[in-house]
Amino acid sequence: MNNINTKVSSRGITIAKTWKKKEIQKLLNIANEMKDNNVDSKLIDDFYISEKKKINEEYEKKINKYQDKISEKQKKIDIDNIIKTKNILEKNGFSQKQIDDYINKEMIIINNKYNTIDFID
Repeated sequence: MNNINTKVSSRGITIAKTWKKKEIQKLLNIANEMKDNNVDSKLIDDFYISEKKKINEEYEKKINKYQDKISEKQKKIDIDNIIKTKNILEKNGFSQKQIDDYINKEMIIINNKYNTIDFID
């Protein structure tokens, strides 16, 4: 399963990096055109810095989106594994208290890992 998540994550990051490269290239082309048209270099620098900041912010959003997508998939897998283990424990005669303790312990680990407070019944 980890290979699938890594491939999706790598693909998402590659897409974001490619987008960023294209946007920076467009920005450089515009800055060069401005320079060729004798626009003040201070204005060009201000424009370039402003636009590059916007590109970087959008890039960070894209990266975070892909990372969140992977985290949600992994969280679901982790919770499904707790449910499967709960069923195995029930079949093997563990007491309800032992099962509840196991579920609580695992949910605390998951909540710390994913920084959430969702609980399952």
